Amino acid sequence: MSKPDIKLSIIMPVYNEEKFIARALESVLYQNVNFDYEIILIDDNSNDRTVEIIQSYQKAFKNIQLIVNERNYGKGYGTMKGYESASGEYFHMLDGDDFFISYNKLQKQVDFLDENNDYVAIAHNSIVLFDDNRISFISSNIRKISYEYEEAITNKFYFHTSSYMYRKIQKKLPEIFLKKPLRGDSALNFFHVFHSKKKVMYHPDISSVYNHHGRGLWTGMTDKEKFLLITEVYKAYMDLIIVDKTKKEYHIWKNILNSFTTNEYQVPKFRKLKPDQIISFCINNYTKIKNPNIFIKAFRGMYSLRMADQLCEAVGKIIVTNKGYLHHGRTFDENKVAILISGLSSSRERVFKEIKDLIKIHLEDGSLVRHSTSQ
Repeated sequence: MSKPDIKLSIIMPVYNEEKFIARALESVLYQNVNFDYEIILIDDNSNDRTVEIIQSYQKAFKNIQLIVNERNYGKGYGTMKGYESASGEYFHMLDGDDFFISYNKLQKQVDFLDENNDYVAIAHNSIVLFDDNRISFISSNIRKISYEYEEAITNKFYFHTSSYMYRKIQKKLPEIFLKKPLRGDSALNFFHVFHSKKKVMYHPDISSVYNHHGRGLWTGMTDKEKFLLITEVYKAYMDLIIVDKTKKEYHIWKNILNSFTTNEYQVPKFRKLKPDQIISFCINNYTKIKNPNIFIKAFRGMYSLRMADQLCEAVGKIIVTNKGYLHHGRTFDENKVAILISGLSSSRERVFKEIKDLIKIHLEDGSLVRHSTSQ
């Protein structure tokens, strides 16, 4: 039996991720796609149940490949090992504690790269999830942006690792990625942009969650440590990736480096919000509109925004996965519908009536089983 042509390789370097790995894996495994893909996990000698959990999924899904390091080598080694093992035309890095939200994320990104050969990568917006369940957003841009090579090479934007899909431009990465300054994901991004000379696309869809728990390579650092690492990274770009000091890119990065070594680099801060604060902001603003015609348009506009739908989807996914609900090991009947309602007051008569009518329809056609009801 011939091996299918792999369109996409998901590369996941992991270490002690027993708390998160099932969620990350399922966010990939249950994507709606029309192509073959593989998931390559490189376990860096974990001492918890990470490998055991991965192996339980491996029994059910044949597209999972697990590489277990005999000792702890670090993330740079895992990235290189996964990249070399990847057979896909495209690749996507995903940390074991982050996860995808949209079930169509991978399909949309593959379609874009298939149709636009002048792009080396496509990214999207991501939610930042903190330990206290407050959230933020990686980007404030709500429009699609195409970054030309000259913009992409000059550190004019940042999107999270969990959002990026890349064209695989060579068979393996050079050993420079074993060096500490280049073991992060920004270096991987710079490397591919620089060597491909192609563009990068940003889409405002909120399609992944960055788990900002303070125990990661970056999140566990102080601001001073981050500043020192950034300077090391920029020097490494110049000396290890660009190499040729006569190239314009070398001088661009030298100027960037000089600009913030004299004016200390400011590490970006996230504004943390609770999901209900965002909803309250919308309500408080549109209720101030006195003109009834404008009010109706504003109301409809707010609730028809794709970003509003994606935010609701993300919050729902976070709540469900935080409670430990997983697909693996459960049985499903595609002809059944489940509706879960929480915190809805029957005094909100119009909304409550619509939901009751919806439930009644599904009960009558047999697609909903009533377990309990409450007025």
